[in-house]
Amino acid sequence: MAYTLSLRSDGSEKVPYTHPEYPLYLSHALLSRACEGRVPFHWHDDLEILTVLSGRMNYAVDGEVFSLTPGSGIFCGPRHIHANYAQEGEDCEYLCLVFPMEVICPGEEFRRRYFPAFTGADAPACFPLNPGDPREKAVMDSLIDLIAARDAEDPALGFRMMRQLYAIGEQLFLRLQDLPRVQPPSDSRFLALRDMVGYVQSHYAENLCLEDIAQAGGMGKSNCSLLFRRYLQQTPMGYLCHYRLEKAMDLLRSTDKSITEVALSAGFASQSYFAEVFHRAMGVTPSRYRRNSAKN
Repeated sequence: MAYTLSLRSDGSEKVPYTHPEYPLYLSHALLSRACEGRVPFHWHDDLEILTVLSGRMNYAVDGEVFSLTPGSGIFCGPRHIHANYAQEGEDCEYLCLVFPMEVICPGEEFRRRYFPAFTGADAPACFPLNPGDPREKAVMDSLIDLIAARDAEDPALGFRMMRQLYAIGEQLFLRLQDLPRVQPPSDSRFLALRDMVGYVQSHYAENLCLEDIAQAGGMGKSNCSLLFRRYLQQTPMGYLCHYRLEKAMDLLRSTDKSITEVALSAGFASQSYFAEVFHRAMGVTPSRYRRNSAKN
């Protein structure tokens, strides 16, 4: 399943929920299907849980990078900038679940009691899921069960989903009780980074330069570049190019626009430059990628 980012007005991701009955995103994916084996940095208001089935991946949250191996996973809290990408030369098969707290905290009393552990200013941004820890393994097992129920078209899917979501919420809450609370970030530059990432994602189709991105964060070009390298392991213009390629891939999969129209819609100056960058990133031409996608 390809993952396509769309945004809300505040720059957060509008999560593409995969089940109309329940606001949750549930995916069984390969990183090789993402542009350059990388899901771009983004943030959203939902909780995210991921577990690796095969291969290895790097999962970055707020500038910290975790190496995940088969059987391990990670939990990421709301409103933290994160991405996942393949380790060099490897593909990675993984499961991912994204859902809002409201799904498992439906009432005001429930929210008052449990929200702060997940969403409070001193709540941990994330923590790895280790199969050797019973609570953390239970979270990943519940995610695997959700995927199995979906793929088997279980007639009681709704009940099974809610049972597993509550089990996940319970185990995460208990695990969070064991973790130290954190000092709320006071660095305004991190908030500026979110503004700059949101600006790129909202204006990628325009003729952007480094100065435009820096101005969105209220800083100079040097500080802008330093922040992108520190937290996102990319240059601002590198992030822009990667995001444009993601959008182009989505247009190639989902529309019948010509290659030139796709290139211009994604913000590339010309069809020839787009074809060159696309081939370097994906190893195939845009036309071949479209044909391959139609077969899957």
